[in-house]
Amino acid sequence: MSALKPCPNAFCAHSSPKIWQGAVAKKWRGTCRQCHIETAAFDTEAEAITAWNTRASDELVPELVGALELALEYWAHRQQRYKNRSPVWVQDARAALAKHRGQG
Repeated sequence: MSALKPCPNAFCAHSSPKIWQGAVAKKWRGTCRQCHIETAAFDTEAEAITAWNTRASDELVPELVGALELALEYWAHRQQRYKNRSPVWVQDARAALAKHRGQG
């Protein structure tokens, strides 16, 4: 079995996920034993593991990175107006992108 990511519920104090098969329908689910958040039911254990380990943010990262890069590019063109000052959000955005790329 693949390693399971922690519970995606930010309010779950102790993450203890499990993958289990129902006794009647024989469908597989991912569940947190602490807060009881649960995936949909799947035909295979592998599908349930994939569903549990998939986060919405994982799927949106490329789109969000592109939007942030575009915002920084726009800022670079507008920066001349502001005498090359760099607001905190620009510094934070650059640091986040560097960290994402493994440079920070």
